[in-house]
Amino acid sequence: FNIYVHYVDGIKIYNNIFWKGIYGGLAIGPEVTGMEVYNNVVHSFNYSHSGVSFNPVEHHYGYNIVAILNQGLPLQPDDIWCFDPKFKNIPHIYSKETFKYVTREDFEYQSTSPCIDAGISGGDIPTFDIYGNPRVEPYDIGAFEYQGGNIDFGLPKVNNANNLISITPNPCVNSSRITIDWFSAFKVN
Repeated sequence: FNIYVHYVDGIKIYNNIFWKGIYGGLAIGPEVTGMEVYNNVVHSFNYSHSGVSFNPVEHHYGYNIVAILNQGLPLQPDDIWCFDPKFKNIPHIYSKETFKYVTREDFEYQSTSPCIDAGISGGDIPTFDIYGNPRVEPYDIGAFEYQGGNIDFGLPKVNNANNLISITPNPCVNSSRITIDWFSAFKVN
């Protein structure tokens, strides 16, 4: 496992990546109370390894990316079941590829990552990522807040040579408006 939690009260596990451990990601052992697990990328949540059961009164979690299911923890409505969180240089969970040297940069997100804008904020959830970059609502799941270029939403690409896209105020502030003139951007023949 990447991490084994047991005999602890009040543990808070936020914005981590537990990926490709030999036996799984996060194992929950006996006598764990007051646990909160949010905004993590997790190989798996394992209760069966230690013979304990999920306790909905003491174990609170959600907004996690989970690669492998059915190891004792039910998927929550805001969790995402996904075997490939689209890291820059780390393959999906079923890849046979192994690594001897891995850096945190290898776990940064591609623009198509389901981690982007899928997390929750509030409470004790960190407001900065692993690099010290401020988190922007909605928060990203995992250790990183995506800083890259454009996020690929699968929409048609627009060439802004004719100023079809405007952002006000410019430069952007906490709240900005993005306007796209779709009617001028595409001509239907």
